[in-house]
Amino acid sequence: MLPETSSLSVGPGSVVAPPVLITVKATPFRAMRKFMESELTPPQRESVLAQLSSEFPEYAARMRGGTIMASDRLPLVMVNRLTELLAKTVGQPLEEFAKRAGALGAEEAVNTVLKIMISFFSPQRMLDKTPTIWKTLYSHGDLLVEHTDTTATVELKNLPTQSIAGCGRITGWFEWLAMKTGAKDVNVNHLECRARGGTRCIWKLVWR
Repeated sequence: MLPETSSLSVGPGSVVAPPVLITVKATPFRAMRKFMESELTPPQRESVLAQLSSEFPEYAARMRGGTIMASDRLPLVMVNRLTELLAKTVGQPLEEFAKRAGALGAEEAVNTVLKIMISFFSPQRMLDKTPTIWKTLYSHGDLLVEHTDTTATVELKNLPTQSIAGCGRITGWFEWLAMKTGAKDVNVNHLECRARGGTRCIWKLVWR
């Protein structure tokens, strides 16, 4: 079994960093489990779980048993690996599927009451809240947000490692949140990515 640290390059586009355990709340994992149940055939599900089990047997077993709760904290490297396996299984490019997974994870994380509240938020107000939301989900990292009336720049700092899977989910996360505020023509562009050789991770959001 691989050590559960996000310093390992267990899939494409990972950045190697000093060993540190980065965790994330189980909401993106649970969202992808629901995706597996609704979109994959039983043989496809078993194939994904078998591959995940070879690296993370404890979590694959818990996934089979449905014992992972929304409040649980899971190794980010394992969640990224599941994203990679699902993208391969459905035949989508990793970044494209990761965006889809990010939107599913955002929806899973936001309960019914908060969904109603978000519908009354402006995009700017929601963006102002995202650094705090990030802290409730991830054990590491800081979001720095600057915005105008129709644009925003977001930088993710102090996360020891980045991956294409993780960055793609963040892109989808921002798209979902922005659209739920009623923003129109939302476009989220990952301008610079450490997993692709950049020195920073920066997103540009545009809406009307």
